[in-house]
Amino acid sequence: MTQERYFFLIIVLLFLLFPFSTPADDEYSFELNHLNRRYRDFFIHENMEKRFDEERRHGAKKVRIMRKQLEKEQEEARKEQVKERKTQSKINWEKLEMDYLKKQERRARKQDKVREKFVNRQKQLKKIREQAKKIPEAVDVGLE
Repeated sequence: MTQERYFFLIIVLLFLLFPFSTPADDEYSFELNHLNRRYRDFFIHENMEKRFDEERRHGAKKVRIMRKQLEKEQEEARKEQVKERKTQSKINWEKLEMDYLKKQERRARKQDKVREKFVNRQKQLKKIREQAKKIPEAVDVGLE
């Protein structure tokens, strides 16, 4: 029995000590691979940062050009509006009011048509509900 215990103890110790007995070459190669990957990743990261910075600058330049162009267009439109204001005749308020009233009348007629359709649809739905079979109200609300 003691021999079996010793044998078992030796196997457990060998199993536990095995990782510490690996040659230093494995550790060296692991460290070398780790440093090489770190070196490569560093330069990949640096190149990505440079590329993103260039893209950002290019985008900023485009925005700057577009803003200048928009500013020119707005200034031209402002000058044109000032010219038109000087040459513009008096505003005919009566005509504007008549146009507005006509527009309101058309809108009211259109709204009345929509309202009539809605009322007719509600009448149809009410008629369908009246013809359909009904659940007794007490059962429906859970009183029976």
